Amino acid sequence: IPVAHKFGAGDYKGMRKYYGEENVIPFYIYVEPGERLSRAVERERRQENPKYTELCRRFIADEEDFSREKILEVGIDKIYENDKLFECVNNIENDIKKYLWYI
Repeated sequence: IPVAHKFGAGDYKGMRKYYGEENVIPFYIYVEPGERLSRAVERERRQENPKYTELCRRFIADEEDFSREKILEVGIDKIYENDKLFECVNNIENDIKKYLWYI
């Protein structure tokens, strides 16, 4: 199971081509950008040598790579909002069960 945070939306398209569309099911979890940036800054602060410039570069790149337009363009039409953890996890769990039911 590839973890999508390492891949841009275009790479998801490549995974579907390589493994077959029927074998790749997206679970895209959206976190509000301010919250994502805040979490990243907190993680970076705990590093021995924080690299804030690199953090900002990665954040900006992710904003472009994972824009809603690009996500929809590659066929990811379900986006899980990670604003309420229990609800988000529950929704993903229910959808996984639905997919397993069809297998």
